[in-house]
Amino acid sequence: MRLFPDPSNARLERLFNLDSLSGLTKREIRQVIAAGTLVDVPDGHVLATEEELANGSVYVVVSGSLSVTQVGEQIRTTEPGDLLGEIGTVAGIYRTATVTAVTEAELLQFPATVVTQLSAEVPAFRAILERAAGKRLSRDRYTE
Repeated sequence: MRLFPDPSNARLERLFNLDSLSGLTKREIRQVIAAGTLVDVPDGHVLATEEELANGSVYVVVSGSLSVTQVGEQIRTTEPGDLLGEIGTVAGIYRTATVTAVTEAELLQFPATVVTQLSAEVPAFRAILERAAGKRLSRDRYTE
């Protein structure tokens, strides 16, 4: 695990152009990236399990691919820029899906305390999480 990523990191540079962070200024994106922790996730690692208590962490996929399943059925495969964990954080509910790495992956993690701090310092960040959670809850078939 590497702490406090350099916002000029080439892999993180592509985060500046992702839809998931649209609405943030370049300065805000740099602030968000700098607040995160880069986490290496090995192939096959289960990041979250459906119906477990959410730990409040939010993740942005930097590289690699993860499978998202509900009730044992794959509902999507992530790609760089996708958000994970925003539903539990925003809605305060149990995990709505199981997330498993299907390749080695690199994620930018924001623990609950960092999400709270960023939400206060960069209100547009909280709005992004709320918008993403709302879209996903309305789209995914299993949300209880």
